[in-house]
Amino acid sequence: MKHLYLLLLSCMVISCTEMRTVTTLNDCDVVATKKNENLTVCELDAVKQTITLPFSELFKEWGLVKLENTSKEIMVGPDQRIFISDNYILIWGEKNKDMLLFDKHRKFQRRFGQPGQGPGDIVGQLAHTQIDEANNAIYFSDFNPKRISKYQLSTGKHLGEYPIDIKGMAKFFLDIDKQLLTVACAGKLNEFKICTQKLNGERVKTIQNNFDEVGWREVFLWNNDDDILYYNYELPREKDSLYHYDISSNKLIPCFSIDFGEKTPDHRYFVTNQYYIGTVNDKLEMSPGYTAYPEKWLFIDKHSLKGAYARLVLDRYGDLDVTEVSPCTMFGDYYATILMPDRLEELCRKALLENTDLPAESKEELQELLDNIGEDDNCFVLYGKIN
Repeated sequence: MKHLYLLLLSCMVISCTEMRTVTTLNDCDVVATKKNENLTVCELDAVKQTITLPFSELFKEWGLVKLENTSKEIMVGPDQRIFISDNYILIWGEKNKDMLLFDKHRKFQRRFGQPGQGPGDIVGQLAHTQIDEANNAIYFSDFNPKRISKYQLSTGKHLGEYPIDIKGMAKFFLDIDKQLLTVACAGKLNEFKICTQKLNGERVKTIQNNFDEVGWREVFLWNNDDDILYYNYELPREKDSLYHYDISSNKLIPCFSIDFGEKTPDHRYFVTNQYYIGTVNDKLEMSPGYTAYPEKWLFIDKHSLKGAYARLVLDRYGDLDVTEVSPCTMFGDYYATILMPDRLEELCRKALLENTDLPAESKEELQELLDNIGEDDNCFVLYGKIN
């Protein structure tokens, strides 16, 4: 059975604690408790250890793909939204304005949409996309709050639209087999925060909106490989939870949260079959007028409730540390982020310089990656399919 999940986010600073490095999560302390049969809460102050987590252990499939650069029109910048499926990489960003489809062998396939106000055009910016390889389709939502657009995956042809009725940008999950569309939206102006409807727009069930907040908010909606639908609603500087949306009972059920204490940092929540995952951003002043926000990854085993911070490393490339590569996304079954050539080169050179005890084979892997980075290259997409 698949589930749907919801997330709420917040911003502030957390204090530094002395971290102890251990080998595996099994060696770590218990850092979370079960508040009831559904809800797990992690106590951030209890997290004192750090593990190294290779991509090959976290993901059953992962890759670092250098997108082809055969024309200026398909060059990709750093500020992008990425959506991954079994065979494709779909990218939208401020630079391109339309959707660019590549395969996982780096080859550009085709475009979808264009900036505009007409049928199939992208209004403002892309909000959400679902790649449906089984039905040869791509669906997307944008700043037009009245529709979900549909394209043919193999040709890029616009095939029509599904009507919705919200204010703002919609996140959605489309179940073609059941002919149902689940839509989530942010903001107190909407009468519901989540709605399941038929493809003709007829509402089947809704959860009424009880938000009375002001300011910027964003909602996240995704499903995993077990068809579990997750819902996450972002509330800056406030405590929040990741929810499972039970479509059959039409309930949002809190399943994971972090107790940050008095100050709530900028954070996100994700979930896999094995872990609850949180990212936490520390505010770090690098120089006067410039502040960086290095991202810490926190993993909690769903069964043992043991947890630790994690260094994410590419074990295929000499344990290259990509922990602070951001922004990244974990959507559905996939983690994905973009690495610009200069950033990847910087990481490789730093690893070769600082990791003097790397085995010869690892050094060769890292050097080979470095040698294949050119100044005119398109971006690299790092992705992983969750175990």
